[in-house]
Amino acid sequence: MRYALALMTVLAVHAAARADDAAAAFQKRVVPVLQAHCTDCHGGDKPKAKLDLAGPRTLDQLRSQSHQWFSVLERVEAGTMPPKGSDPLTPAEKQALAAWVRGEFSTLLIEQQRLEGRSKFRRLSRTEYANTVQDVFGVRPPVVRLMPSDGRVDGYDKVAAALPFSTASTEASLKVADDMVARMFELPEKRASYRLWARPSEQSKGHLLELPDGSHVSFNTDTTSGPLARGDGPDGKKANGFPGVQKPGMHRLQVSAYGYQTDKPLPVGIYAGHVWAYPQILDLVKIIEIPPGKPAVVEVDVYLRTGRDSDGPSGDGIRLIPLGLGVPVPKNTQASVLGKGPGMALQWVDVEELDETLPGQRLFTADMTPAVRTAFAKNATLKTAMVPRDELQAVAEKSFARIGARLFRRDLTDAELSGSVKSYLKAVDAGSPLRAAFVSEVTAMMTAPDFLCVVERPGKLTDFALASRLSYFLWNSAPDDDLLDAARKGTLTDPAALRAQTERMLKDPRAERFVKDFLDQWLGLWGIDNTTPDRDLYPEYDDLLKFSSVMETQATFRHMLDKNLSVRDFVAPQWAMVNGRLAKHYGIPGVEGFAVREVRLPAESPFGGIWTHASTMKVTANGTLTSPVKRGVWVAERLLGTPIPPPPANIDPVDPDTRGAKTLREQLALHSGKGSCAACHAKFDPYGFALESFDVMGNFRTAYRTAGTPTAKGQAKWKDGLPVDATGVTPDGRAFAGVKQLREVLAREPAQLARGVTRHLLTYATGQPATPLDQPAIEAIVKGAAGEDYGLRALVHGVVQSETFRSK
Repeated sequence: MRYALALMTVLAVHAAARADDAAAAFQKRVVPVLQAHCTDCHGGDKPKAKLDLAGPRTLDQLRSQSHQWFSVLERVEAGTMPPKGSDPLTPAEKQALAAWVRGEFSTLLIEQQRLEGRSKFRRLSRTEYANTVQDVFGVRPPVVRLMPSDGRVDGYDKVAAALPFSTASTEASLKVADDMVARMFELPEKRASYRLWARPSEQSKGHLLELPDGSHVSFNTDTTSGPLARGDGPDGKKANGFPGVQKPGMHRLQVSAYGYQTDKPLPVGIYAGHVWAYPQILDLVKIIEIPPGKPAVVEVDVYLRTGRDSDGPSGDGIRLIPLGLGVPVPKNTQASVLGKGPGMALQWVDVEELDETLPGQRLFTADMTPAVRTAFAKNATLKTAMVPRDELQAVAEKSFARIGARLFRRDLTDAELSGSVKSYLKAVDAGSPLRAAFVSEVTAMMTAPDFLCVVERPGKLTDFALASRLSYFLWNSAPDDDLLDAARKGTLTDPAALRAQTERMLKDPRAERFVKDFLDQWLGLWGIDNTTPDRDLYPEYDDLLKFSSVMETQATFRHMLDKNLSVRDFVAPQWAMVNGRLAKHYGIPGVEGFAVREVRLPAESPFGGIWTHASTMKVTANGTLTSPVKRGVWVAERLLGTPIPPPPANIDPVDPDTRGAKTLREQLALHSGKGSCAACHAKFDPYGFALESFDVMGNFRTAYRTAGTPTAKGQAKWKDGLPVDATGVTPDGRAFAGVKQLREVLAREPAQLARGVTRHLLTYATGQPATPLDQPAIEAIVKGAAGEDYGLRALVHGVVQSETFRSK
């Protein structure tokens, strides 16, 4: 211990010396440059853009303003500071500023990170918390209903600055803990099953077509379709309504249905929620495909909730809705008259609980003797239970050690375990029922910081902390028993063992959380529902395309991860992951059905890679218009890892009619030509111009759509407007004639694509945004993946093996 203290003292003295060097160098070399070129505008009572560069700085001020000094250097090197018309910095002055920022100042910040840690103390995000509770107990808590939404920093909700502590979130975690722990002793230890029959429409008689075989045919993609009820026969006469889910958790559905009046499989959405409300409050939980022509049984597993753990006003009812059909049978019309197209013929749905007991039930009772389990079931006290106190104490010690390790994601210390056991025995000695006292102790663990927060100490992470970081990276949840055992044995410090665990976890179904959540945050797919394309301008857009587009991006990332494909394929693949709806959207022949599969892209296709997916084109548009600025910034920051500073406070947004300009390109040319705007816009506008080839739903276009006036029934309400100009010049001066040529340019720079992806992987994995201080680590990860052609899986392994990941 004394050697460790001596080392810490040496490091502290060394850090103090570095700090003095940084402060002295700032005063000697940087202040004169600022006074000569900057402080006339960025000083005084009202500094321009609220950026004050005047006067000396204390060490604390320099540290707290770290982002400011990197930003100043970036703007100086980009030529946007000082503005046009001012005297530029001389090469020697630029060198003095750059040498201080990247030299003494960076060294100061790195020393500070070593002492305090790079990642900040934070609580679990709402999603991480829900996943953790579900994995430990088997029940997903109603976090949407109980907890406030998390914030986002640079798109990420895993960052400390996005996760403030609040009274509301604290009260919600207390409520979840109280309910969750008690329920583990209340839920039945058996499986239930029941059959739901298709029933007539609640909307109006004849709105669904009733067939002689007992099927009810739904022709609409809306919530009037697919009603179900529990009963003893297909006539539904003995039906008393769906009783709701009896036990939360995974359920197996067997759906007897078929596509009516079609020779193609029909995609069907399984929705769960408050089916008895109007309007109904439903969540899409799964999409299946039913065969055409004759009844068949399709099996699928879904998670269903009771009223206690639902985010809605009730437990989950079930409704099946055919997708992509529109509404050919409007309200109060007859399906027998208007149902001429394809429909969903539904007979019945069998529902079966998959587990007799939930993981939390098994966790709580794993170390209980038969006598203790009987006493808990009877809610007995120590006086009435037929259990010796020594036996109860032994059970408590084993149980709290096992449960504590799962909740705290590490073994309890001797003091923690002893404290819990003593507290428990004190309660039961005082007459508290054995079960109630047990529930109280576990509830206390669930509300402790070690459960609710990411707890790490400065320096290299312990094996348990490393296990947690790895599991919240790849599973968005707590470590499982295998990972905890590896941490307990101390093997995670071995690079080979760490790699083996990473491989195991990537192959686990829980890794789908990483794929979905990372893409939501990296690419902004969390906003897929934020806009709806204008129905008059884009009548082709439907929910089936929306669902399919997100599936495509997730399947693309998963395919690249599984096959360790080069990051080139993010922009220039020769393949795509599509289904029939996407193939129609992209103009790819010969693809039918809802299942997403790999197909070869036609050589002339303008599509290819996540940057032209329908999903990413939608989230970078507003439903009516596209913005080359927004899309250009998205490419620069998300794909290439080039941070784009926000515009100065005194710069107005683009005026829709800037000095008579007619096209958006003309508007941007006038706008970006003002002052220092041009140098910054040159970093991203070209990418956005290329992506103007795609409209708000991600369809390829050569002209902008504008509102038209139909002259006949059924005629489109839009017409072609001005032509799209997708030409441009990259920031390094390479001209391109459209998206296909730009794709070739970007594909020739896989290292830059790898830097961009790695930057975001590092942010997501560590819960701390990447900064210029992380650039050496990013470069090392990218260099390490070069031998595997910058494969995506190689980059993930590089992040996990990096010192940045393995340290606080």
